[in-house]
Amino acid sequence: MGNKIKTRFLRNKDLVPLSRLNEVSVVGLGGIGSFLIQGLAMMGWHKVIGYDGDVIEDHNLSTTAYPIDEVGNAKRDSAQGLFQRYAEDWQEFIPEEHFGVDSKATSKMIVCTDDMETRTIIIKSWLDESKAYWMH
Repeated sequence: MGNKIKTRFLRNKDLVPLSRLNEVSVVGLGGIGSFLIQGLAMMGWHKVIGYDGDVIEDHNLSTTAYPIDEVGNAKRDSAQGLFQRYAEDWQEFIPEEHFGVDSKATSKMIVCTDDMETRTIIIKSWLDESKAYWMH
């Protein structure tokens, strides 16, 4: 692990061991998700998979972390840029268009959508995975 700042993640090591921050999926990169991915980078998550099929529109600017110059860009691509601003070189953000019935759940998922159909698809997929568990 080639840290740029050797002591960066020491503050939270007793709260959540860095080894447990291996992979997490975030579905919905708007109002909640755009702020969340920055925090995940700062916490030291190794791999974040971000799902969102929307583009940033003017009305999104008052509820997301995206700056004005991102209007018209895909949320997943802009989210990747936000993540990389706070990440180390060994951290990875993977942008995906949407989470659908053929998508594979990861063991740790954070759902930030306001769409009940998508939430239902995610929970069914997540529960089908044998490695699924509640993080506490």
